[in-house]
Amino acid sequence: MGGDVWKGDTHRDIFSHHLPDGSMPESYSQLNEKKKFKMAEIGLDWTKSYQIWKWHVVGLGLINDRQYEYQLDESDLLNELSQSGFKQDRLKTELIARTTLSMLDLEQIKPEFGIEIAHNRLDTAASETESGLTTSVEGADVIVEELRGEFFTTFSYELNTSLSLEGGLIAELSKITVSGDSEQEQSFPLTLHIFKNQKEFQKIEKLLSSYYL
Repeated sequence: MGGDVWKGDTHRDIFSHHLPDGSMPESYSQLNEKKKFKMAEIGLDWTKSYQIWKWHVVGLGLINDRQYEYQLDESDLLNELSQSGFKQDRLKTELIARTTLSMLDLEQIKPEFGIEIAHNRLDTAASETESGLTTSVEGADVIVEELRGEFFTTFSYELNTSLSLEGGLIAELSKITVSGDSEQEQSFPLTLHIFKNQKEFQKIEKLLSSYYL
C-alpha cells in the first residue's frame, strides 16, 4: 500500500514591448497543478498436500488510482481574467485467482492441472472547466472490463536420470466489454496453445496475461 501527492505552482508576469523594470506587468498567468497517486495490493498463497498430490491456491488483488487536475488563470492587457481547468481520474483494478493440483516428486511422471480466472477493470473520466462552467470531455468517460479464464495442464516424464520429456496444453477464453461514452463488446473464442517445455509454457502464460488490458 502506498501513494504520493505532487503540487505545482507556476506564475508568469508578462510585460509588453519592454523588459521587466520593476513596474507592474501588463498581464500574467497562474498555473496550479495537482497529481495524486494511490495503490494497494493484497495477496493470498496457500498450499496443502494430500498423499502424493499438492494443492496450491494463489490470489491477488490490486488497486491503482491516479488523479490529475490543473487550473489556469490568465489576465489580458485589459486586466480581464479568464479561468480554465482540467481534471482526470483513472482507476484500475485487477483480481486474479489461480489454483493448481500437481503430483509431488515421487513418481516418474509428474502431471499438473490448473485453472486461472482474472478480472481487470479500467475506469477513466475527465472534465474541463471554462469560465466556471464544467463539462465532460467527449469520449473520456469509459469503463473497460476484461474477464478471462484459463485452463492448463503440464507433464514431465523422466525416462532416466539424464533424459526427460515435457509438454502441456493451455486453453483460454476471454471477453472484453466497453461501457460509458463508448459501448462495445468482444468475445474471444476458445484458444488452445500446445508447448513442449516449461520455458515455452511460461512465455505463453506471460503473453496471455498481458495481451488484452
